[in-house]
Amino acid sequence: MSTIIISFNTNLADKFIDELASFLKGKNYSVEEELIDGIIRRLNVVHEKQEISILEPNDNWAVLRVNSDLTESIIDLAYKKFEKEIFSVGKVPHISKEQSLKSKNFVVKSRSGLHESSDNLTPYSYFRLFENNTLIAEALLEYFNGEMGEFEPTILLIEVDSKYREKGIGKKFLQFIECEMVRCGFAKIWSSDTQTMDFWEKMGYDIDIDEGEKYLDSSECDDDDY
Repeated sequence: MSTIIISFNTNLADKFIDELASFLKGKNYSVEEELIDGIIRRLNVVHEKQEISILEPNDNWAVLRVNSDLTESIIDLAYKKFEKEIFSVGKVPHISKEQSLKSKNFVVKSRSGLHESSDNLTPYSYFRLFENNTLIAEALLEYFNGEMGEFEPTILLIEVDSKYREKGIGKKFLQFIECEMVRCGFAKIWSSDTQTMDFWEKMGYDIDIDEGEKYLDSSECDDDDY
């Protein structure tokens, strides 16, 4: 599954959803519409047990949860119909898995989704690090519109249990997250964790007042641990 966020320069999200509904019906998808809190328009789409959820939180952007095999077709449709009016297209993979690391007995559990409210939808990823079934660290990322119109990951929080600090665990945990973002296709990652800027500088982040940024290097992810 992936989350696609398409934003428009003008109020075209409603028209785009109409076009998409017609496109999917033409491919024999079942399309049902509902309103959430009387505000957010949602299309529930089903075809051969494959489900798509399409939301329109406001007139300028649409959020789609789709199966990966439909992602490119939907993006192609958006550009074909509204190329001049599209401001940005962001793709956020849905991560939901458990991975073991070779170092000691570490296991990382992760999931991704959308924070939903009546006026905002924000993609997120949540990572937890365990040692022998004990939670020792966690991290929260959200995805925001970047400088070039792409949605980029921002680390809001990374925290290691006090009993496990000063052991290099935070460094290894962050390296794992960075490599996961590389595998998801991202070239840059941000941090807004302003209380630990010294840590981010040591990890190669360029600091500017209250945030840090780093260009990701796939060659750093060759280790089997990541």
